[in-house]
Amino acid sequence: MVDFDWNYLFVNKFFKKKLGSKGEKLKGKNLWTEFSELVNNPVYMSLKENMDAKMPTSTVTTSPFTSDRLSIVGYPLSDCYYFATRILKD
Repeated sequence: MVDFDWNYLFVNKFFKKKLGSKGEKLKGKNLWTEFSELVNNPVYMSLKENMDAKMPTSTVTTSPFTSDRLSIVGYPLSDCYYFATRILKD
């Protein structure tokens, strides 16, 4: 979950484990600052545009960090954005 300024409010155990020590330190940090390599990624920018427009969104992509195939669904809530990410089996 991130606030409307894209600062992490909550990071689940799975995401923390995938990112190692960096995952433990994300709360309160800005997603686009911490993962600046996503700024020019068209898939992630599409997610950002839809969330900024307060529209639900979904996509399937390959993680630039782990090479896992991911299903990402995003929902704008009243005070934050919620993302559900699932690793897809080959």
